[in-house]
Amino acid sequence: MKKLLLASSMLIGLSGVATAEANLEHFNNLIQGVTVEKVQPSVIDGMYEVFVKESLYPIYLSKDGKYMLEGNAIDLVKGINLSESYVNAKNKEKIATLDEKDMVIYKAPNEKYVVTVFTTTDCPFCRRLHAQMDDYLAEGITIRYIGFPFRGLASQGYTDLVSIWCASDRKAALDGAVTFAEGKGGAAPKAASCTNPIQDQYQLGIEMGVSGTPAIFLGDGSILAGYLPAKDLVKRLEMLDL
Repeated sequence: MKKLLLASSMLIGLSGVATAEANLEHFNNLIQGVTVEKVQPSVIDGMYEVFVKESLYPIYLSKDGKYMLEGNAIDLVKGINLSESYVNAKNKEKIATLDEKDMVIYKAPNEKYVVTVFTTTDCPFCRRLHAQMDDYLAEGITIRYIGFPFRGLASQGYTDLVSIWCASDRKAALDGAVTFAEGKGGAAPKAASCTNPIQDQYQLGIEMGVSGTPAIFLGDGSILAGYLPAKDLVKRLEMLDL
């Protein structure tokens, strides 16, 4: 997480934010260039949670506002990473707002789990995952693809994803593009343009902490960064008891 002490120099107004009685004077003076969205009492005695737009994780602030903590807060009794739990819950909410018509979906015949995967065509590990699609489906895992051209919106990956999402048959276009990129036949995406969600999906991925692909989001909003074989992914899903 980018440290807030290194944030930009322009102060964003904090007026109107419910502070839950926490003193934000020192925070306001020192931490500049951030937008406070919410402040609430923490389960940690004497601490408050400060949620800012520029960070996935909450910041912990003492009630008198003199002390601030960044990083992971761990409940040692329950064995829970409180900070990650907040991020997962927020990401779960964002995933729930997505419309499946804006995805490329490979549905398992005997569906047990649904994962949402940020992917692109110019990523070797994305292609490895896709090449093993039958394995995931056989394990009861439905794969829902979201476009994420990790090299940026000026990349070939972005152009390919737009063409795939604008194809009359997205699945066929994606299958062909992956096979082509692997040098095993298929065909490069046929250039096409239309109203499409790729730019918005790319921005969403950044907001959700995606920095590379594939990024696999599970039903609880947690992220698995990178490729996992079907058997290993099933084990992770079973551990979550989703």
